[in-house]
Amino acid sequence: MNEKQQDPEEDYVFEFYDDDYSESLEVEPVKIEEEYNVVDFESNLNDEQLEIVQDIRGPMLIIAGAGSGKTRTIVYSVAKLLLTGVKPSEIMLVTFTNKAAREMTNRVEELLAKRPKGIWAGTFHAIANRFLRQYAKKLGLKPNYSIMDQTDSRALMRLSIDGANVKEIDEHKRFAAAAGG
Repeated sequence: MNEKQQDPEEDYVFEFYDDDYSESLEVEPVKIEEEYNVVDFESNLNDEQLEIVQDIRGPMLIIAGAGSGKTRTIVYSVAKLLLTGVKPSEIMLVTFTNKAAREMTNRVEELLAKRPKGIWAGTFHAIANRFLRQYAKKLGLKPNYSIMDQTDSRALMRLSIDGANVKEIDEHKRFAAAAGG
């Protein structure tokens, strides 16, 4: 099922998740709805990157060290998908930081000379939030819910404690009593 490169010396670990994805991608040629720049993949990528970009068969995971060309490989993979007719709304780029997500989408735009509207790009949290908002009603939620940060959470806890008239416990006395002193 999962193909993994076996050589630990290689910069990339590239995995395909084959559960019928490759078959679902084998469709009639699609008319490309957007006009993008022509991209010379062969001249702009090294052999390893080119192999990855030319063999996209479904969801992929790229793990590599700093400066090894991960972002470049991902950007060119997105370009390849778009140039072969995949709709931007069918592409999801998930990363750990908003900065990285912006960087990838900006590079795709620069490469293609046009911003592909509709790509799902963001952090794991942002993508999850987007799904929750999109399907909120099916989950019994209102789509205008708020996500609380640490400061908001503490403020809500303070309001709850005050509203419940809970007496605050002095932690120093509590632990001193427990220790017998």
